[in-house]
Amino acid sequence: MTVTYFTIENINSGLFRNQVLNKLKAIVDISEDICFEIIAFNTPLQFFEHKRLLKKYALQYGDRIKIRYYPILPPLRYVLSSVFQTKLIMNWLKINLFFIKIKGEVIHCRSYWPAVLALKIKNLPVVFDVRSLYPAESVSAGKLKYNSRIYDYWVGLEAFCFDKSSAISVVSYPMIDYVKSISNNVKIFYNPIIVDTSKVYFNPDQGRITRSRLNWDDNLIFVYSGSLGYNGLNKVALGVLLHKLSSLSKDFRYLFLSDEKKADIAGFLNENGVEDNNFYITPSSFEELGAWLSSADIGIHALPLQLDSATRLGTKVVEYWASGLPVILNENIGAAINIVEEYSIGSIITKDSTEEVVLSEIERLKSLDKNKISEIGKSIFDSKKIARGYIDAYNSCLQAVKKIKHKDEKN
Repeated sequence: MTVTYFTIENINSGLFRNQVLNKLKAIVDISEDICFEIIAFNTPLQFFEHKRLLKKYALQYGDRIKIRYYPILPPLRYVLSSVFQTKLIMNWLKINLFFIKIKGEVIHCRSYWPAVLALKIKNLPVVFDVRSLYPAESVSAGKLKYNSRIYDYWVGLEAFCFDKSSAISVVSYPMIDYVKSISNNVKIFYNPIIVDTSKVYFNPDQGRITRSRLNWDDNLIFVYSGSLGYNGLNKVALGVLLHKLSSLSKDFRYLFLSDEKKADIAGFLNENGVEDNNFYITPSSFEELGAWLSSADIGIHALPLQLDSATRLGTKVVEYWASGLPVILNENIGAAINIVEEYSIGSIITKDSTEEVVLSEIERLKSLDKNKISEIGKSIFDSKKIARGYIDAYNSCLQAVKKIKHKDEKN
């Protein structure tokens, strides 16, 4: 079976490497019958950097994961400002996709733009890999105004994708409820965020080395991994949590693993009560991530209240658990909260949580067995397990096509 994986994700991003290439690698590792062609629409602004990267990917992933790269993606920064701009860019991408010959029997579309394009242009079964709810997320990021004409237009496109896709893949159980509230015409597969647990896992020896290098052997270390969110979405909510933690003790330390500008993050930490000597900011490659996370004691994440708060999970939270870290979350990461409550591997701290409650929860989290947390993380999010879920979705699409053909032949 050949699957066409269609994305507009920047091929130079950590997300593309970790959540696209690693995912497809996990699938081909457990199924000799599947190969992928990735169709990537990217901005031409990084063309020469991308071309060098494509050569590296070709050597690394071989013949069963091939990338077809098209530097035709216009800037999407202001695309949600009007229906006209959305349609203009959508039509440009449709024209380009129309002339691209698809080799796959199934099209796996990562997120909304690829799904809309594939469903309108190609007459093939589509697996719509939702990832996050784009209209709701864009409202929270200030890109869309709720109940505006452009918001209603994208909600209509969302319903179209739900109705017309042959299968839908979601990252959380609350997202299943959301899809079902809009459409009854699809098969839904629960395929959460993946972790390559051969690289991201609890490594106590490396963790001790890293703590010693930071001179934080005796300190309690909180870690935050990744960006501050789409359009800086996480900053206010995370600031509330950091301010609460920093007010409890000057002995706490804060490790920030991010590619964002150090000066911006340092300023953000200072604004929320974290002194210069109490934090360390560094980018982290995926290969280094497990070692950095293993040096910490507790992972943190916070989001503002959003239209889709009940469905939120977060790649960083999944990686914390795989690395053996309990988590402190605020109340707006619904899918992650469900897992915390089921497995007791974290704590929910709100702006109203008292000092006594927070300190008590920190002590409880410190006492948890990191090896057990890591095993729980692996049992839910390991890439090989989730790979099987995607294979089931592809097979479901092919079976549906066979049934239609058989019905047509009988008629």
